[in-house]
Amino acid sequence: MRERWLSHIRHDFSNPLFAARGYVRLALENQDSAPPDSQARYLAAALENLNKLVSLTEELGTFREIDELACESVNVDELILRTISELSARLSSRQATLVEEIRGAPLPTFGDRRKLSEAVRELLGVAVEFTEPGGRLLIRASEDNGKIVLEAEATAARGGAMNDAVGRLSNVCRIWRLHAGMCSFEPDANGIYRILCELPIVRPQEC
Repeated sequence: MRERWLSHIRHDFSNPLFAARGYVRLALENQDSAPPDSQARYLAAALENLNKLVSLTEELGTFREIDELACESVNVDELILRTISELSARLSSRQATLVEEIRGAPLPTFGDRRKLSEAVRELLGVAVEFTEPGGRLLIRASEDNGKIVLEAEATAARGGAMNDAVGRLSNVCRIWRLHAGMCSFEPDANGIYRILCELPIVRPQEC
């Protein structure tokens, strides 16, 4: 019943989203009556957000994987520190500086150890690729308001490697969302690329 409900939801979202995205594209690409620059910026922003909604709608079909999570107690700080150790050689080869701020008590939650380990490894691996040679990578992890917060800030590299790395983060986001978390990544005005992930702290008795 849940899978059928999700299938219907995907269908009901997909049709109007595809139509709206198509009309916005037509308005942007219409050479005969191109919109003024100010309106074009708004349309481009609308198209970008419609593309995000389409991606999220398509992802609804993967949520059956939540039934396949092999959940157990996991210390996320241990996963992070182990991954940092594995990546130290790659950072050294780029002559990049690592600043690590893993603060406070252990960061335990309840989740699929293998999937979370895969997500942390991919996320921090991408953060290393974001970091320009000779740059700086800051990794923070802490507990805040019943959530585990993982942040990575890198002095951003440029070019095709950056685009490839951004594409790989979609799988990380999916794993985080399967655990009721969230993940976002974007550059700021100073050229620092920031990845932010939040994961709710779940106790075994709450499952």
